[in-house]
Amino acid sequence: MPLTLDLSFYHPSAEEDNLLKEYEESTMCEMISEQGLQYVTGFVAHKFRCKYKMIDTTIADEVILYLIKTLTFNRLKNWNRKIYVNSRRNKKKCIKLQIKNNFL
Repeated sequence: MPLTLDLSFYHPSAEEDNLLKEYEESTMCEMISEQGLQYVTGFVAHKFRCKYKMIDTTIADEVILYLIKTLTFNRLKNWNRKIYVNSRRNKKKCIKLQIKNNFL
């Protein structure tokens, strides 16, 4: 019979909670600032495309839409991978702490 761990009774310490909150806040701040910068640059390019013809005429609209779709998909895929890896890492840490606490 395989060994299973019951994590239903595990309660993280205050230190573990604080570390998780700090990590989530820093990750969200980085993501928001990056997306905000992309939004602002896109808005400026759209706003001044009539004044500066080189902005609008260098690339076809279909190409721009394809690039936006591809970049969005890749960003979501990479972001989800980061969340998956970090959640696995945190789960392993919790299991190690639980095992350590059970044997002390």
